[in-house]
Amino acid sequence: HMIAAVRSGIASGELRAELDAERAADLLRLVSIALTDHLLFPQWIDAADDRFVATCLDVLRRGLRAQEPR
Repeated sequence: HMIAAVRSGIASGELRAELDAERAADLLRLVSIALTDHLLFPQWIDAADDRFVATCLDVLRRGLRAQEPR
């Protein structure tokens, strides 16, 4: 499902055209697993910190989003 979502984002122009959909989906799964792991076993990252979550989402969006509409 994640690969299809990334491909859909590429097709719509929301994500960069040159993204490797399979590798981008792997990265998104990795981030999801890391955040879930942290929620189950909190250690050094405060996942309840709204600034932390907002920054993570911002970096993820800006790193994937196309710079100019297609």
